[in-house]
Amino acid sequence: MLFSFDEDSAWGGCLTYFLASCHSPATRRTYQSVLEQFFTGEVMPDSISKQDVLAFLHRPRTEHESVIGPRKPVHPASASLYNLRLAVLRKFYAFAREYTVTGEDGSPTALMRRPSPCAGIAYKETPRRYRYMTEEELVQFFAAIPGDTLEGIRDRAIFLFYFWSARRRSEIARLVWGDIEASSTVPSGYIYHFVSKGRPEVRDAAELPAPVYRALIKYLEASGRLPHMQADSPLFVRIHPISNYPLHYHAQPLHGTTINLLMKQYAEKAGLDASRLTLHSFRHTAARERHAAGADVLDVMRLLRHTSLRHTYEYLFLLSGEADSTLPLIAEKFSGLEGQDGQTP
Repeated sequence: MLFSFDEDSAWGGCLTYFLASCHSPATRRTYQSVLEQFFTGEVMPDSISKQDVLAFLHRPRTEHESVIGPRKPVHPASASLYNLRLAVLRKFYAFAREYTVTGEDGSPTALMRRPSPCAGIAYKETPRRYRYMTEEELVQFFAAIPGDTLEGIRDRAIFLFYFWSARRRSEIARLVWGDIEASSTVPSGYIYHFVSKGRPEVRDAAELPAPVYRALIKYLEASGRLPHMQADSPLFVRIHPISNYPLHYHAQPLHGTTINLLMKQYAEKAGLDASRLTLHSFRHTAARERHAAGADVLDVMRLLRHTSLRHTYEYLFLLSGEADSTLPLIAEKFSGLEGQDGQTP
C-alpha cells in the first residue's frame, strides 16, 4: 500500500483496523483503492483541509479505478463516483475520531482530534434506477431458456431462484447444498440459509419456494450431481462439454458476474433491452409483483431485508409508477362534477 504515512505509524494502524472492519473483501478493496488515491502527498490525514477533499471528490476518474467499474478512458467524476469517494472518506475520519492512541500523559486519546475535513460536504443527488421486468418481459425471458439442454435446465433453476426469492446476486451465487434444509414450518417444506449483503456475520433464512426447489432438483438430477452432493457443494457450477471431465471441475461455482452475463445473453435472445436489465431486475420485479398482488409494504420490507421502511416505500413508489391509489376513494362521491354524459360542467 502506498500512503503518505508509514504503515507502522499511528495512522497506519488506524488504516489497518479501518480496512479490517469492512464487512466484505469487495468492500475492503474498494475502500483501500479510494484511500490509496487520496493519501498520496506529504500531508498527514489530520492536516487535510476541506479544499483538499473537494479537489479529490471532483478529480476525474483514472483508468486504474477498476473497483468502480470496467476500465474506461479518463473522464470527469460522475455523481456516483463522487458520492463513493465522499462516503469512504467520511467513514475513515469518523473511525479515526474513535480510534485511540496513547497520549503524552499515558492515557488513551483520540487519534483525530480536529473536526473531519468532510464535515459540511453534501452528497450529490443521483436518480434511482429501478429496472424491473413487466409480466410480458418475464415470460419472454424464461421462454428464451432452452429446456432440452443441461445448461438451459441449470440456468432456468438459477433465474427462477432469483425471481422467486428476491435475493441479491451474491446471496444466491454463494449458496451450497448444506444451505438447503427441510422444514415443517413453511408451506413449501424447505428453507434456505443465506448471508445478507453487508452482514457476513449473520446467517439469515427464508422459505425456499416450491417452483425453485423443483427446478433445483431437476437440474441436479440432470447433471448427475445429486447423489454426490455434500454440504459444501456449490449449487450452481460450470458445465464442461466433455462429459467425463474430472468431477472436481464441475464443482467450481458460477461467479455472480458470470450469472449476470448469462442473464443479459438470454435477455438479448428474448428480444429485450439487455442494456436496461441486470440480475438485480429480478429483485425489483419480485418486489413490484408482490406489492401489485396486494402484499403490504411491511411484508415487502421483510422480503427484501431492508432496514428502512422509507427505503422500501421509495423502492415500491418508483417501481409502481404514478398511479393514484387514493382516486377510487372519492371517485363515486364526486362523479357528478363531470356533468351529463361525462362532460365537465
